[in-house]
Amino acid sequence: MQPMRRPSPRSKLPVTIIVFASIVATLALAGIIMQASGVPVFSEGSDYDCDDDYNNCRYNEYESVDWEECCEEDYDEMKGERGSENIINLISPYTTYFVLILIFSILCVAAASIPMPDFVKMPLVTLFSLATATSGIFLIRKFAITAGYLFNASANTRHENVSLRMHVMPYFSLLVGIMCLLLVTST
Repeated sequence: MQPMRRPSPRSKLPVTIIVFASIVATLALAGIIMQASGVPVFSEGSDYDCDDDYNNCRYNEYESVDWEECCEEDYDEMKGERGSENIINLISPYTTYFVLILIFSILCVAAASIPMPDFVKMPLVTLFSLATATSGIFLIRKFAITAGYLFNASANTRHENVSLRMHVMPYFSLLVGIMCLLLVTST
């Protein structure tokens, strides 16, 4: 008679990964919906007002604009040009990043929730979480390019003279990118 083998202990880690990846997938889906519904990307200065001597000029009002209003035409024109990669990254839509993050995080949830041995499950979960994190890094890179461009544009002007400011979408993309990096740290 052979002794009974005890089943190998299962890792409790997949529960954490499922929760984190589900949060990331929900945020990515929200980002896709936000981009499609016209959530503002920038606030453009309007109503430029100056004193009599033109020394004290500033923007009094800012108008919120979404991607289609501010950037779609410029993006289509600059897509084929060389030497303008940073401007193209600045005005590119967020949809591609959010779709990739959604796909990889759903695959991560599926790999973590399917019952299989840990020596198969953990490499799959790690692969999909790394893919999610890589997409998140590119989303953070897009935020950094946008913030850097706007900080550079406002470096030699007063706060009131800045004609373009970031609105909801760049900050939301930063949040999603950070959550993607947190997902990979949990694997």
